[in-house]
Amino acid sequence: MSIENNQAWPPEDFSGWYNTAIRQADLIAESPTRGVWTLLPRTTTVWNSIRTEMTDGMRKIGVGEVVMPTLFPMSLLEKEADHVEGFAPEVFTVTQAGSKVLEDPLVVRPTSEVVASELMRTMIGSYRDLPCMFNQWASAFRAEKRPRPFLRTTEFLWQEGYSAHPSSDDADKHARLMSDFYAKFMEDHLSIASIAGSKSDNERFPGAVATYALEAQLGGRSLQLATSHNLGKGFAESHNIKFVDTDSLEKPVYLTSWGSSTRLIGALVMAHGDQQGIVFPPQVAPEPVTIIPAWRNEADKSTVEQFAKNLLPELGTGATIARRDVGTRLGPVRYEVDKGGSPVQIVVGQREINSGVLEYKLRHSGEKGRIGVEQIGTEIAGLNDRVAAEMLKASRAMLASSIVEVDGDRKALVDAANDGKMALTGWSGTRDDEQRFKAETGITIRVHPHNEPDRRDPLTGKVGKSAIFAKSY
Repeated sequence: MSIENNQAWPPEDFSGWYNTAIRQADLIAESPTRGVWTLLPRTTTVWNSIRTEMTDGMRKIGVGEVVMPTLFPMSLLEKEADHVEGFAPEVFTVTQAGSKVLEDPLVVRPTSEVVASELMRTMIGSYRDLPCMFNQWASAFRAEKRPRPFLRTTEFLWQEGYSAHPSSDDADKHARLMSDFYAKFMEDHLSIASIAGSKSDNERFPGAVATYALEAQLGGRSLQLATSHNLGKGFAESHNIKFVDTDSLEKPVYLTSWGSSTRLIGALVMAHGDQQGIVFPPQVAPEPVTIIPAWRNEADKSTVEQFAKNLLPELGTGATIARRDVGTRLGPVRYEVDKGGSPVQIVVGQREINSGVLEYKLRHSGEKGRIGVEQIGTEIAGLNDRVAAEMLKASRAMLASSIVEVDGDRKALVDAANDGKMALTGWSGTRDDEQRFKAETGITIRVHPHNEPDRRDPLTGKVGKSAIFAKSY
C-alpha cells in the first residue's frame, strides 16, 4: 500500500494512513514477537534526540539518572494491592530459570514504582536527603491485547522518573511541575500542543492520589502523551521509607512518579502528517535538512555531489544528501524525501552552483524560496526556527478545532466523540457512573482540564467539574 498525494485530509481510514506512513518512512520493521516492532535507525535518531533534550532538562531541576532491574520478585509487587489490581492483566512473569522452578516468580518490569520505592528506602535517612529525585531510561513490558506501533506495544522504550518529598504539598507541587515540564518539552522540542489536566478516579494510576496527564486529539481519538503521578504516602508506608525531620521525629515520605515513552514518536507522526506521509519538525527530525542533487548528466554529477558535500557542515547536525542513482529522475527523489518527512529541502544543481543561490522547499507548508550560499548557515537556522513555530501554531489550531463544548446534552457528547472530537462539558457523577458510561459508549473522561470553569453535566443536569470526554487509543 502507498499513500496517494491527492487523498482527502484527514483520511477516512486514518489507521491505514498511519500504518502505511510509518513503514514508508522506514521507522519500523516487523519482528518475530507479537506486539513488538524493531525501531529502525531513523526512529532511534528521533528517540535519542528526545532522550538527550529531556535528560538535560531534568538535570536542570536536580533529577539524576539511575538504572534499575528489569526483573523483580512477584512478592514485591504483591505488597501493593492497588498496584497489582491495576497491572496484573498486563504483567509478564518468569517462573523458571534454566531447569530450576522459581519459588518466587519474577515480574518483567511493567513499571518500577515498587523497585524505586525499595531503592529510596536505602537512600533516605533524614530531611537533608529530600527531595530525592531520579530518572531511568529503559524498556517496559505489558501484554497488550491490541498492539499498535508506537502507541501500544508489548515492549516499549520510556523514561520513568521518581521523587520523594517531606510533605504532601511538596509532592503534589512536584507532580504538577513535571506535568508542566512535559507540556513545555512537547511544545519546544516536538511542536505538539496538548491539554493538561487531572485524571478521573477511574483513569488515574493505580495507587496514586492524583494523576496529571497531557492529552491531544490525533486522528479522531485522544492520545495520552505523558503522565505525572502524586503517589501520596501509600507506597512509602508499605516499603517503610521514612526520614528524620527537623523536629527529630521519624516520618514517611511522599512520592511521585512521571513518565513518557516512544508513544511520543507515534504522536509526532499523527500530529504533523499529511497526504504525502510524515512531517518532522526540525528540532527532532532525523534529517533536519536534505539536499536534493539536481545533476542532469554524468558530467554534472561529480561537480554537484562535491558542492553538496561541501555544504553539509554549514547546514547543521543531521543534514544529509538524498540518494539519487544514475537514471533516476528528480521527481521520484523528491517524493522519497517528502514521505520521509525532512522539514527543509534544498535543491543543488549546476544552475544553483553558478548563481550562488539555492532553491528551498519547506515540507510542512510546501513553501518555496531562494537563499544565498554565502548566508546558508544563518538562513537555515532562521528557517528551522520558523518551521518549528509554524508547526506548533498548526498543532494548537488543530487541537482547538477538535474541542466541542457540550452544555448538558448527552447525545451531543456521544455524537461529538463518535465524530472524532473531544467534548468539553461537566461531570458530577460517581466512579460507578463513569464506568457505566464507558461500558455503554466506549467514551472516557480523558482529563479534568486545569483552569476551566464548572459546567453542566450532560448525564445528570447538575453543575460539575469541567471534563474532556473522548474515545482514546
